[in-house]
Amino acid sequence: MQGLFAEKRDHQNTWLRQLKWTLIFLLVYPASNAAAQYQFDLWNTDQGLPQNAVQAILQTRDGYLWLTTSDGLVRFDGVRFTVFNKGNTKGLLSNRLTALYEGRDGSLRIGTEDRGLIRYRERGFTTYTTEEGLKSNWIWAITEDAAGHMLVLTRLGVMIWNEERFIPYRSEDGLSKRIYNWPDRLGGLSFFDDQVLHVFDGRAFRTYNEDLRFKVKKPTDILKDQHGTLWFVAKDARLIRLKDGVFSSYAINGLPPEAIITALFQEQQGAIWIGTARHGLGRLQDGTLTIYSEVKDSVRAIYEDREGTLWIGAGDGLRRVRRQDITVYAEKDGLLGRSVNSIFEDREGSIWLGTWRGGLNRLKDGKFTRYTTNDGLFNNGVFQILEDERGYFWMSCNLGIYRIKRQELEDFAAGKISVITSIAYGKKDGMLSAECNGGHQPAGVRTRDGRLWFPTQDGAAVIDPQTIEIKAQPPPVVVEDCLLDNKPVNLRGQVEIAPGQQNIEIRYRA
Repeated sequence: MQGLFAEKRDHQNTWLRQLKWTLIFLLVYPASNAAAQYQFDLWNTDQGLPQNAVQAILQTRDGYLWLTTSDGLVRFDGVRFTVFNKGNTKGLLSNRLTALYEGRDGSLRIGTEDRGLIRYRERGFTTYTTEEGLKSNWIWAITEDAAGHMLVLTRLGVMIWNEERFIPYRSEDGLSKRIYNWPDRLGGLSFFDDQVLHVFDGRAFRTYNEDLRFKVKKPTDILKDQHGTLWFVAKDARLIRLKDGVFSSYAINGLPPEAIITALFQEQQGAIWIGTARHGLGRLQDGTLTIYSEVKDSVRAIYEDREGTLWIGAGDGLRRVRRQDITVYAEKDGLLGRSVNSIFEDREGSIWLGTWRGGLNRLKDGKFTRYTTNDGLFNNGVFQILEDERGYFWMSCNLGIYRIKRQELEDFAAGKISVITSIAYGKKDGMLSAECNGGHQPAGVRTRDGRLWFPTQDGAAVIDPQTIEIKAQPPPVVVEDCLLDNKPVNLRGQVEIAPGQQNIEIRYRA
């Protein structure tokens, strides 16, 4: 009997061991098999995206994959990216895109940061803004209710489309405002990371966390004045001062609490200029605020030249403020690109303007000179302009940082050369992310030691121009191979391209 039970027990143990290994195989094999079936592919600006920050992704019924970025709308067919932006698409009025939704009628609804809602249908774009009832032109989300009515979440509440215009759906109080992270203007670095203030004194960062938690929730800009005092703005249009480690709060009488302050600048005489998104330009001196309501669009940059003239860059062009007189420069005056994000005065007194998508502009003796990618500019986005000791301009954009010798820009303006040379830097040169941040000034700073700091999507990129070797002569180029329609060509004789041949490939080394 004992032997019989022992035999059954051994048989049972053998069966259990077989079952155990069978279960392990069934559990492990699908996972390993799935890992073998799937792989991760990465697409970024190197593969055709206009920038690496994708805000929303949607696959429509026709199979296309749509993406929104801060530099345009992207359609992906599985092989290539097609980019739609203000520069190449009629009716698309903004590149700052947020949300995506496909309606029941098959139309694509696109949210923006500054131009409301855009509907794409039958290859045409239609825009809906505050003129059609939206509370705000900043769209966060889009959906439909059970009855098929379009619902839009804006920065100031939820709206519903009633077939004629947008009407409020319900109150949404307390929606947060955007946080802006910028370096300060006097050779140091100060910025906000979420709700923490970081101040760099040249040796180390000091953080202010607990002091800010209950006083300021959403700071929007930073200014270091002539005395080293730090100023920034709270969400209710208050000025916060940090002096000797102590915070003080000041109300700005004359601005409504909902005003969004986008720029701060202190002129040589001590007055503080305040730029807003939709409430004009303000000048604060001795506690008195003067509002220049003729500035309708968002103020993006404020700059004072050596003669004391103030230059204001906004979403609708450039303004010069001289002895309280304001002169407006727009596209009709020769300015290329409406949105002026960066302003810089060179050693000769010329004013240089960086735009969002319109390239680089020089204003000299009342005349504009334009520089775009057609002329050799690396990118038409110019977020910040900095000049090093060698006379090179360094500029940032969504695809990296690039430099151009200022003398080349001058020679181009004088007609001495027809093309300028840009040298670009990106991830292969050590940047963690090639996509730089911009839209407001300053989007970069030159510190006292000559180094250049640029904010990116993955931290700060720091360049020491003195360590970069600049070769006066280009390297010799040797053509190694040539293909016409994927067929090799004999390079010893004359290369002729016959009618109907479409593709040419030249391989070389330098």
